[in-house]
Amino acid sequence: MIRINLIPPEERIVTTTAGPNWALISAVVAPVFYGLILASVWSYQSHKVAVLDEMIDQEEATMARYKPAVAMLSQLRQEQTEIQARLDALDEVDRYRNLPVKILEQINRAVPRYLWLEAVEETGAPGVELAIKGSTFSNLIVSDFLDRLAGSDLFTIPELSITQEKKIGDTKVVSFSLVARGVPADERVSADGGDGVKTAMLLNEAGR
Repeated sequence: MIRINLIPPEERIVTTTAGPNWALISAVVAPVFYGLILASVWSYQSHKVAVLDEMIDQEEATMARYKPAVAMLSQLRQEQTEIQARLDALDEVDRYRNLPVKILEQINRAVPRYLWLEAVEETGAPGVELAIKGSTFSNLIVSDFLDRLAGSDLFTIPELSITQEKKIGDTKVVSFSLVARGVPADERVSADGGDGVKTAMLLNEAGR
């Protein structure tokens, strides 16, 4: 079938079909889209900051509520430390309380014949430490005195510091100095059988 258009050319209407204008749509939609994203992020961050601020306020309120108790606990701990230090000092004093009397009594019993003491003084060292000075007629008597002290359970092994000969009138004597430390009952160790040998060696070294 043949169709003939009888409408004059000047009266004909030309219609064309065209697609959507994506550039225009993007220019309009993109700012709105990004604005919505930024608004969502800002809203989420604001909410998160508000929650954190609330948590911080709660923690600060809790700390303020317990602050007096913490200060009191710290003070109690400090007082406990001071009390314990005093108790330790009293215990130390109690351990050595009767020791000096016993030591002097033991020294008196340990003095052999022909030996006399010239001085018994505390050295100031911790515990009870005595510096003993005396004279006699022989190093053997000094050795006997040291052995007697070492044989007591009240002393550690005495340390002989010096022996020297001198004259009292026409008589030759040996003067000596030694240090003996008193030992509390809970630290006492019986002297072994080698103390006499050690004492003799000390006397030989001191007499050289």
